[in-house]
Amino acid sequence: TPVVDNNLRLYPTLTNSFVKVTYNVEESASKANIYIFNIVGHCVYNGTFDALIAHNEHLIEVADYASGLYIVHIQIADLPSKSFKFTKVD
Repeated sequence: TPVVDNNLRLYPTLTNSFVKVTYNVEESASKANIYIFNIVGHCVYNGTFDALIAHNEHLIEVADYASGLYIVHIQIADLPSKSFKFTKVD
């Protein structure tokens, strides 16, 4: 079972250009899936990445998104997913 430490983060939470997802993996986790949903529940982003042992970073461009609240779901291997919020501003 992969181990992901408590450093799973999304920042900034108020942005006009990008959000960054970071996490550390202590054992092989195979894949990380990142989904972004707008406030009405439509998936506006879906990315699958290799979850490498050590530090992982994913920069996601959101400059073209409409202003508003977004929910980010992050699923790493078979671990429970985590959710974060960010607000896109113009």
